Amino acid sequence: MGNSFEKRIIELAKKYVVVMIVCVAVCAVGMAKVEGSKASTSYKAKLTVAVTPADGYQKSTLEDIQKNEELVGLYAKISTSSKTLDRVAQYAGLDEKGRIALNSRVAVDFDKDGQYVDIYITADTEDEALKLANAEAKAVVEVGKEVRGEDILKVVSMPNKPLEAESVSTKGYYATGGVAGIFVGIIVSALLEMKRKKHVRN
Repeated sequence: MGNSFEKRIIELAKKYVVVMIVCVAVCAVGMAKVEGSKASTSYKAKLTVAVTPADGYQKSTLEDIQKNEELVGLYAKISTSSKTLDRVAQYAGLDEKGRIALNSRVAVDFDKDGQYVDIYITADTEDEALKLANAEAKAVVEVGKEVRGEDILKVVSMPNKPLEAESVSTKGYYATGGVAGIFVGIIVSALLEMKRKKHVRN
């Protein structure tokens, strides 16, 4: 019975293939247009700081360099700490709501055996992303010095232009709309077939 039903559905789809194509296309485009318009676009700015020997590499021993490498994880935590983010909000002129949002807008990546910490700032606009990146660069160096009592954190790279990143891909909406279109197409095709048979009988 199941196979018979599936067979009839397939035959119906083949018979009304144009209707099926139209329904799939309309639903896919409609879903992408309606839901895609709600998807927000964000911007991500990246800055890089380095843990450097206090006396410079020329005067540093291997032990000094290894010690600094061990501090990379600590400075990565400092870059997203409450104290640093409070300072970022202050320098960027954010209100309380903006400060809270920083908790999910600042992320870090680092190699535990290296000396660099990459800090990523996500914002709603390019200008805001760059402003927050500048505030973060200033804040993390200051707080790092306050925590360790050493001026060994240096900003080595600042973003010139943030990367654009759409929060939700429209491809997913096209796919979802297309699947919905198949079901709509089957229903419409079935109604047309019923109408055709009724017309033939009359």
